[in-house]
Amino acid sequence: MKTKTFLLGLSAVFLSSLALLSCSDDENKIENGDKATPNLGAVTVDELSITHNAATVTAELIDWGEAEPNSAGICWATTTNPTVQQQTKVKIDMSEPGTYEYNIEGLLPETKYYVRSFARNARGLVYSEQLEFETKPESPDMMDYVKVGNPVLIGQPGKVNANIGSEIISDGGGTLKRVGFVVSDHTQPTVGDKVYELSPAKTGKFELSISSLLSSTTYYVRTFGENAKGVVYSDDELSFTTQEADMSLKGNCGNLLIGGTVEVPLGTPGDLNDKAEKIIEREYNVVQIPCYPIAWNSWSALEDMNLDAQSQYVDWCKVRNIKVIGHFLLAGPQSYYPEWFLNKTWSTTELEAALENRIKTVIEKMGADKVDMWTVVNESMDKGVYETCKWSALGTEPSLAGGKDVPVYITKAFEYAKKYAPNAELILSERNFLMSMQTDKNAVEFKKLAQHLKAKGLCTTVGVQLHQVQAKAGFENPETMAGWPQLATHVKWFKDNGFKIIINEVSISKTKTQSDPPFTAAELDLQKRAYVKFMQTAIDAGVDGMLFWGLGDGYNTYRQWDECTLYDHNRDRKPAFDGVLEVLMQKFPTTE
Repeated sequence: MKTKTFLLGLSAVFLSSLALLSCSDDENKIENGDKATPNLGAVTVDELSITHNAATVTAELIDWGEAEPNSAGICWATTTNPTVQQQTKVKIDMSEPGTYEYNIEGLLPETKYYVRSFARNARGLVYSEQLEFETKPESPDMMDYVKVGNPVLIGQPGKVNANIGSEIISDGGGTLKRVGFVVSDHTQPTVGDKVYELSPAKTGKFELSISSLLSSTTYYVRTFGENAKGVVYSDDELSFTTQEADMSLKGNCGNLLIGGTVEVPLGTPGDLNDKAEKIIEREYNVVQIPCYPIAWNSWSALEDMNLDAQSQYVDWCKVRNIKVIGHFLLAGPQSYYPEWFLNKTWSTTELEAALENRIKTVIEKMGADKVDMWTVVNESMDKGVYETCKWSALGTEPSLAGGKDVPVYITKAFEYAKKYAPNAELILSERNFLMSMQTDKNAVEFKKLAQHLKAKGLCTTVGVQLHQVQAKAGFENPETMAGWPQLATHVKWFKDNGFKIIINEVSISKTKTQSDPPFTAAELDLQKRAYVKFMQTAIDAGVDGMLFWGLGDGYNTYRQWDECTLYDHNRDRKPAFDGVLEVLMQKFPTTE
């Protein structure tokens, strides 16, 4: 057995040379035969060699098999089972069986790495068992502080943002943890104030657009950089004053309806509820008040509907000139109904009487004409097939738009809503299909249902949800994630066919589980960009309004652990809010 040692430094020049080497034969077609593939031993690591950015590993080639040798080496990554397709690989001349040491440099501190050796002969490619190890933390003693330049204002500050440039001159010989700007309305801001980070952190010149600003306010900015040694700030600070403007969503939305869904009864004690009311009063010209059968335990018996909380909310909104949507009277899924209703045996006569009584009572108890719009039926279908619910026993009627036979309860619900709320706008609402393909079964059938109700003179307004939960690849590419063309196509279809369209439940996030860590600054910026793309696409397509889901992360049972709204768990503005406001200001410029 022979042992050879190689030094692998992952500088940009070396990686370029690796890329040239790796193209020579790894991708060539290999002839198949009856001979064996190479035989690899285990990959091991010298624990004493592991530092914050390097480690020495040993790979063993037992034999080349019984076919002509081609190439061999090691590959590593921060994800499991690295392959020869990755940039972080190296080919080594293993002309003879033996053990080979490799000193991998350029690693990240406190990071888990996975390593495999590989060998290819004319029979095929094989990998060794996987080795994993974790690099050590950086020691402050081995580096200097980061060196940063002074911030410079690029152009004139806007009403809600300003473009700032600066430079990270040196990383101090360590790994950059954070770089960017610190901002405050007082001098000498620190990382304890508002922080805008460059992602990924790197040396060189950079620009950032800082937002979350108030109008007519003077701000102070310093460049900052952080490594294991600590945080440093620029010698000089920049100051500027934003332009005067109404900083609310409703003050910059033109004729759009802009609002949200409320989720706590008015008057509930606590600071967060106070913040919720301030959000509604400051930002929204419309709110959606839940009044569906199990909302706030409001329907406990046939004749017992307690809608005092909803009625109080309606009165509170009317005093503040905020439009109200009663959301919703009926639904398709059984999950929206109390057990006593589902367990009762109904005759069709009793069921129709209960349907009319339900709609009449909700409308009257919530204030009748005080409510501007009613979502009459919500989520009546799934994958283009009508849900089976208690109301389905009333039968069906032929579609006037060539679709599937329409459940009679839907038509009757609109007739009763029109009877008891003759001056209100009636809405047909459905699940999220806006970001799906045009041929989505729900989209096709829902459009026919809308046309059916329009032909009967019952409904010309639709509400469609947009709960956009993106996989990692889509979330990291907000402007090109799948679905934006479909959103525009669907909105335009409704507008072209004489409908008013409101996107009545908007939330955007990445696929997230309850155990996942909170969003980083970089992830919050990606979410902001996704909200910006949503607003631009929807407004350009002609949408009439949008209502954001909830008044803060974590305050709705749907995706309770998620971070999908414009406000965080403390109901403070997130970058996503700033993105929405910036688009509104661009699309609906106010006259000074």
